Amino acid sequence: MTKETDEIKLKPSLKAVPYKITSSLDFRAIFDNAAMGIMILDVKRKIIQCNFSCQRLLGYEDSEMVGKNIKSLLYQRDKARDDYFFIMLAEGKRDSFKVETRFICKNGVVLDTTLTVSICRKETLKHPLIVAIIEDISKRKNAENKLRKSVHEKDILLKEIHHRVKNNLQIVTSMLNIKANSIQNQHIKKVMEDCRERVHAMSLIHETMYQSPDVSQVDFTKYIKNLVNMLFIAYNTRADEIKLSLDVEDIFLSLDSAVPCGLIINELVTNALNHAFPKGRQGIVSVSVYRKVNLIHICIQDDGIGIPPEIDPNAASSFGLYLVHVLVMQIEGELSVNVEKGTRLQLTFSDNNKEETTDVWKAGNDC
Repeated sequence: MTKETDEIKLKPSLKAVPYKITSSLDFRAIFDNAAMGIMILDVKRKIIQCNFSCQRLLGYEDSEMVGKNIKSLLYQRDKARDDYFFIMLAEGKRDSFKVETRFICKNGVVLDTTLTVSICRKETLKHPLIVAIIEDISKRKNAENKLRKSVHEKDILLKEIHHRVKNNLQIVTSMLNIKANSIQNQHIKKVMEDCRERVHAMSLIHETMYQSPDVSQVDFTKYIKNLVNMLFIAYNTRADEIKLSLDVEDIFLSLDSAVPCGLIINELVTNALNHAFPKGRQGIVSVSVYRKVNLIHICIQDDGIGIPPEIDPNAASSFGLYLVHVLVMQIEGELSVNVEKGTRLQLTFSDNNKEETTDVWKAGNDC
């Protein structure tokens, strides 16, 4: 260390001087100039003293507040709740509390505040005193209300969009249905009917979103039940022979995951109803959905004749299977196939709420 820095270090003006507040005038100056409103109360909640910030916040003079019960300044709806905390404080069951409450200002304005209250019990005091600190949070509350209103308006807008998309898809479904009924060629008619059910599956998603209180997620449980029951009505003309078994946990998915999953289930259940049970064969189609750790499992199983050996379920031998594989890739999932007893297909994936997903139709056009 140099001689110059030693001299600077020893200058009295630069040394920290310890200072203790002992004067009541100093305490009063600090009390009155505090940024937040401060009240001193007795255990019966009568105001003994209040600082300038408190007077400025509420619009009362000091003489108008001293002697009043703080309860008389509180908003009517908040009194019962605040009473409970003050009683707990007076009975010694707690030493402090913090609560958002509202005060009625002198001009009648309702002021949103945070009220922090603590009790001081010292031998030097004749009676315990309560210190109440009032912080004005009206700006924050106004901002929260504006944000809440904005979110509500966006929710209404999104629901309206889902409603209109659903209506448009239902029009497409009706057009495909009319066209299918006018076609004599059974193969072409079947293709049209399959397209109709795929569009209907997407329409159901938007209908579920429209009816949901949370437009950011799909009630997948409700959606699957509606979808599978719809497929059984559309394809299962032998309701006495082919039964449905549903085991679905309460699961909510993002829209990006729900749409491809719905189309996958549509394809797999449709295949089971069309091919697993030749005429006269009875059986069960089971659909189960559950969450395990961070993965979602969707299992479609039947006890039918199984997949013929000449068909490779891992190859895109038909448009339906090709669509399933593309959709599985879109949600970055895995599809396992078991053909030991009937057919069991299990889809496993993680719902990451990703913003960017593979465009299934673009993928189809590139092949």
